[in-house]
Amino acid sequence: MNRILSVTIVFVLASGCKESADLSGYWISSDDNPYPVLVHFTTDQYSQSPNIYGDTVNYQIISDRIMFSNGFERKFYLQSEQLFLLDNETDSILGTFERMKESWFIDHLLVKLAINLNLPEAEGMLVTSNVNSNSNLLYMYSDSANRTSVILNGNQLELGSLLYLSFLGIKDEPIQSLGEFMFLIIDKNITIHKVKLLKNELRKAMMARVIYVTKNNDGGGSIYGIPRKLIPLTEKGISQLPDSIQYLFPPAPPEFNPDPQFLNDHTIICEVLKDSLLVNGKYHDLNSYQQILTDHILQDEKFILVVYVDEAATYNTYINYLHSTTMTYNRIRNYYALEKYGVTYNEGDRLTRKEVRNKYSMRISEISYNDLSKYKSNAL
Repeated sequence: MNRILSVTIVFVLASGCKESADLSGYWISSDDNPYPVLVHFTTDQYSQSPNIYGDTVNYQIISDRIMFSNGFERKFYLQSEQLFLLDNETDSILGTFERMKESWFIDHLLVKLAINLNLPEAEGMLVTSNVNSNSNLLYMYSDSANRTSVILNGNQLELGSLLYLSFLGIKDEPIQSLGEFMFLIIDKNITIHKVKLLKNELRKAMMARVIYVTKNNDGGGSIYGIPRKLIPLTEKGISQLPDSIQYLFPPAPPEFNPDPQFLNDHTIICEVLKDSLLVNGKYHDLNSYQQILTDHILQDEKFILVVYVDEAATYNTYINYLHSTTMTYNRIRNYYALEKYGVTYNEGDRLTRKEVRNKYSMRISEISYNDLSKYKSNAL
């Protein structure tokens, strides 16, 4: 949808919608723009996402016009669950909205963008923060020509070495409730190479964590997330940044480089390939992988999972591996917490959860291709 519409409708509306012109609910731009505008009407207020110009504004409907509390007005009419906004003088259509059928903004946007997130069942990983139009939402998907698009909070961006500048901007906006967090919605066919480029730009902007959004496959449309910390940039990565922002970055933590005997005794090596999974050099499905992982976690408190992710692997393959790993640790933590405290890990208080985490810490070391042969030879 063109930016003219964004400028004209950004101020949130107020009072007394007539029954014959009930605008209450969420509406989304119905053109083919890949970053649609979302508007929300209550009985007397209006808001827009992206929220470019300000907060919610009161409105009222008088005849065929929406009258805003700041003096702005816009002609409109409804037809077949579509909302048309018109130029006041010429009656030309400035924008068309369709009433959202899905209950979540994310659900509806996934349908509009035709993104197929055939991701794992995400039982037990409910995102507690509201995933709504005020959260930091980042979409990455490929179109029919295999071109990659990146959309941040409704704005299309270029996937390149200056993407971090856009991320730095949202950290200074008080309206963002998750300043250093980012919800990632990524097409299942995107390669890990492009996901890594995206994560590196997030690291440059010193985002603290990402949440990989998944969907429950039970048909309910619930939104879940797998949270992960972002590892700080290395000294080499920092040196490649413009001088003006280098001061933002703390020293990188020391690289994990255990001795060969430790690797042999306390690790397994997991390789996430294009469409398969190797554990210590042997192919495994996700079920057998989870069983191997469970045995090592329970038998060895020093256990570390060493992971190599092939850049040709798809996001779908990676997120299924990540989900399986997370769920394995969740099951073990829940069983231990129930046995010792009578509550699940998530139901426990802060001290209980800390003790359970210390008992079964999730220690994962993601390595590069150059390090893979070294780790393999040391583990033999």
